[in-house]
Amino acid sequence: MPSDDPTVDVESAYTAIVQAETLLRVGRPGMGRSRPADFWDVQAVQPLAALLFAASPLGNGQGMDWVRAALANVDPEDVQSPGWAHAAMRCSVSAPMLGQSVVRTLTCDPRQRDSIVAAVRAAIVDTDGLHRQRRCG
Repeated sequence: MPSDDPTVDVESAYTAIVQAETLLRVGRPGMGRSRPADFWDVQAVQPLAALLFAASPLGNGQGMDWVRAALANVDPEDVQSPGWAHAAMRCSVSAPMLGQSVVRTLTCDPRQRDSIVAAVRAAIVDTDGLHRQRRCG
């Protein structure tokens, strides 16, 4: 039975990317969507995968609660609190490609960064609604 927490199934950088594609509904997992993938959804795949990897059993093991807490912290120097920089640090050894994508996101133009963060946030909010429906329905 699949878990409601997509971080539980992360066993590698590849599976983190697959989970991110599924949440953002892009790539093969998102083929069933009713519209083409949004540009910012595609740009958000690797940064979201980094957050998922960082919160997975391979990272800190804190799951989606940590990912939700990390969403708002885009301080590029805060590696102590849940946040994007902390995710980059967690990925630096085992999934460097994912860690580098977070660094690129944190150092890009603030409007672009905000668009990527918004795409990740929308994917997580959509997931929250889906899980509530599963539990209540």
